[in-house]
Amino acid sequence: MRYHSFLRSPKKEEQQVPDCTHNSGEEFSDTTNTKLDCVYTNGDNDHEVDIMDDWERILGIEEEEDGKLPSDNMYSGHKLNWDFMDWDEFPNGEEEGEEIEQKVYQGTNKCFFEEESYYKKKVVKSESVGFWDDDDGKKVQLNLNLNYQEVLDAWSDRGSLWADDCSLSSMASNGNYMGEVPVMEEDKTRREASVLRYKEKRQSRLFSKKIRYQVRKLNADKRPRLKEWLGFIGSDPKPDNVVFATIPNVIPSEIGRGADSPGFYETVLRKIRAPVEDLLDRLEPPVTALIADTYLVWSVEIGNLRNIPVASLWTMSASVYSVFHFFDLLVQHRHFPVNLAERGEEHVDYIPGLPSTRVADLPTCFYAKGLNVLDRALEAISSLSKARWLLLPSVYDLEARVIDALRDKLPIPVYTIGPTIPHFKVEAHSRPIEAQLKPNESQYFDWLDKQPKGSVLYVSQGSLHSASKAQMEEIACGLRESGARFFWVAREEALELQEKCGEMGIVVPWCDQLRVLCHSCIGGFWSHCGWNSTSEAVFAGLPMLTFPIYWDQVPNSKMIVEDWKIGWKVKKGMGEEEILVTREEIKGIVKRFMDLESEEGKDLRRQAREIQDICQQAIQKGGSSYFNIEALLPALLFLSSASQLRTLQSPPSHPMDFPNSSQTITHHVVALPIPSRGHINPMMCLCNSLASLNAADGNINLLVTLIVTEEWLGFIGSDPKPDNVVFATIPNVIPSEIGRGADSPSFYETVLRKIRAPVEDLLDRLEPPVTALIADTHIVWSIEIGNLRNIPVASLWTMSASVYSVFHFFDLLVQHRHFPVNLAEREKEHVDYIPGLPSTRVADLPTCFYGKGINILDRILEAISSLPKARWLLLPSVYELEAQVIDALREKLSIPVYHIGPLIPHFKVKAQIRPIEAQPKPNESQYFDWLDKQPRGSVLYISQGSLHSASKAQMEEIARGLRESGVRFFWAARAEALELQEKCGEMGIVVPWCDQLRVLCHSCIGGF
Repeated sequence: MRYHSFLRSPKKEEQQVPDCTHNSGEEFSDTTNTKLDCVYTNGDNDHEVDIMDDWERILGIEEEEDGKLPSDNMYSGHKLNWDFMDWDEFPNGEEEGEEIEQKVYQGTNKCFFEEESYYKKKVVKSESVGFWDDDDGKKVQLNLNLNYQEVLDAWSDRGSLWADDCSLSSMASNGNYMGEVPVMEEDKTRREASVLRYKEKRQSRLFSKKIRYQVRKLNADKRPRLKEWLGFIGSDPKPDNVVFATIPNVIPSEIGRGADSPGFYETVLRKIRAPVEDLLDRLEPPVTALIADTYLVWSVEIGNLRNIPVASLWTMSASVYSVFHFFDLLVQHRHFPVNLAERGEEHVDYIPGLPSTRVADLPTCFYAKGLNVLDRALEAISSLSKARWLLLPSVYDLEARVIDALRDKLPIPVYTIGPTIPHFKVEAHSRPIEAQLKPNESQYFDWLDKQPKGSVLYVSQGSLHSASKAQMEEIACGLRESGARFFWVAREEALELQEKCGEMGIVVPWCDQLRVLCHSCIGGFWSHCGWNSTSEAVFAGLPMLTFPIYWDQVPNSKMIVEDWKIGWKVKKGMGEEEILVTREEIKGIVKRFMDLESEEGKDLRRQAREIQDICQQAIQKGGSSYFNIEALLPALLFLSSASQLRTLQSPPSHPMDFPNSSQTITHHVVALPIPSRGHINPMMCLCNSLASLNAADGNINLLVTLIVTEEWLGFIGSDPKPDNVVFATIPNVIPSEIGRGADSPSFYETVLRKIRAPVEDLLDRLEPPVTALIADTHIVWSIEIGNLRNIPVASLWTMSASVYSVFHFFDLLVQHRHFPVNLAEREKEHVDYIPGLPSTRVADLPTCFYGKGINILDRILEAISSLPKARWLLLPSVYELEAQVIDALREKLSIPVYHIGPLIPHFKVKAQIRPIEAQPKPNESQYFDWLDKQPRGSVLYISQGSLHSASKAQMEEIARGLRESGVRFFWAARAEALELQEKCGEMGIVVPWCDQLRVLCHSCIGGF
């Protein structure tokens, strides 16, 4: 077979790219190969060629002993690796033949991707894509749509195709000649002339091969990553009956997804449905129940289609859920659409159960850029009515009125199951045992252990969005100038921030946040106010400095400061443009906040302990969340059994009575979260809680399958979990988790659009058949897919019950002209008409009601509106903390509302705050060592969450404020950790990651 010369600028070619990826270090058990073909079109002639035919041999790339290819740089060493003057191999005269083209690469065949088709209607089954398989029965087309002239133009900018010392001027002398055959002197032999002609022809072919090699490299990023989230969490401890099932990485990576959260969400919805459905259909034993993230709007649909009851898990507060559920009220009160500059101070006081809230304190999806994801959020809410249950990661008593109002309005049961945090892992040990410590985990635990009790401020801006670089610098400098000890989790910025923060604290890229928060040296938490972080702070009994950035963080901040009175606002305003908090402001507030001897400091911590008692009582036996999870499990199993027998009845009203049975029953509950940290974490906690409760009942055989993308499987696949909790994966059809915070609306839209098909495919394939589905509320189709399969759906709202209430009574915002709203004009107006919700400034509503946040409002309202079709609504709230809101929701919702918060891994800190040395993650031991050395209650824990973050300028102001405050702090600042550490001074530490709940529960933490 021959190649056309690319120097002739052929027309645009079309190749088909396999839906696959290549990780150089990945090993596969099955090496069945599928031949890759492409068609180069030149004029009217088509030539079928093997696109990858032995390019490694031609380029001189040899396999190393481990089977990996060497460096991609084909110019390494500044010389080409092949030898044109190998006279032994060179053919005589013109008889070069085709043997060079026909040689087959004899090394280990590397396959780029191995997965069955996740689309039921797909004709071709992609078994294993290899490039040197001669089996013509297996073909996968490569579709690149590449214009080779553009490639040539791009290469022309690089200069010579040869190394610097291999220019054309020296070709003839060094054996790397390329060009026309020169006139030969008479004494030159014909053999030498043949050599030069051969070299010219071969050079042309090699040039073509080099371009194709670069094409493959350029398209590598189009192929899905392998098992990303399983890699993140796969090694985490879990009950034996909790297992992971993976879907392919058909979505963008978790890393960096905060840059485009709406795009990521859209990709998730669009791409993971098919692999999720495919997985559901393949799981064994068949799925009997599905717990899905509310934001997976199709999760209920795919459950119903398979007669699998679906529980929808909302991963924000019940209050935030309420805002979306009553979105029509926002419209009726003309608070949507809203201009924050004009109406941000107006109050939303008409959402049932929700305290009066400023329009500016609504979720950011109601205004400005946040509107990009509003439609999807509303779609997720609207789909809940088709689910069987709604799960809220709230503590009933902390959002009682909101939850009651939701229960009153929703047609399905609402369970408050919060906090949905891994509290169980810190109940026994704050510091993980040494055998469980992850890399560097021991180091930061060692640092924590050396800090005075309560002397460290924990700082974290979350894992998705982040503050600007300028804000991060301000935070770092503020921390440094505050003089407070700090522990900062700053992801990839950790090293840079550490240099700016000084020596009073440490900056780490990651930590076991819950363990760090529970460390005795942590005295406060600087937080972006994501619901998981808020729940962990409440569980750890820490006061908080609030620095909301996006989405539900704004109403959560309002709840922390105004309703619970356990925090102060560092960032006081939201709007279209960033409002930079200066280092001087940060220095002052951090210094005041970490003053453990001041009356205001004592009052804050006293109130935080009271809220902590409410939260921890909720998860104790007999507590509201414990009761709801106990009630939810038989509800899931009862309905799933009925669905299996095709004798489903209307869901009984809350609380539910179930027939006693001495027969052992096997039930399959599937959990479907949005593939994002803030949604997967509470869902994972819920799965572990269900699995743990199941262990106490000998008559129930429960299998919980958590559906994650392959990217997320890489993140959490190793996390400990019960044996009856397993992972099922769908492809990465959505943007990566990393960096998606920059465009959350786009991410959300992508999630809704792309994951439904794989999710439905998975639901139909899971064995045993799915008997119940717990889905994230924001997955607007989750209830639909459950009902279509006659699977009862519990919808899990992953924010507070109060935030849910705002959305649920959105119509009240509209009626009171608080949507749409201009924060600049109306931010101080109060929303005091949402049932159960305390009076709230318009500016304290979630950011999706104004400005950029309005981009996702429609989706949230859609999610809220779908809830009546679910069987239950689950809120990750503690009832006693949102009692009025929860009661109002229960009054309004037609389905049971369960408050099951906090959905945090509290079990891991009950026994031991510091993880045992065998369990620590990277740097975990170090920051725990630091925490252990801090005085009791002296440390402010700071975290801005994992998705969005403050601007760099704001972060710098925070750092400087912390430094100048003179208080100890512990700042989790993701990637900015090192930079912020340098700016923050020596009173605290900045880390890129920590076990937040453990840190918050540490005795030294005095605030969040």
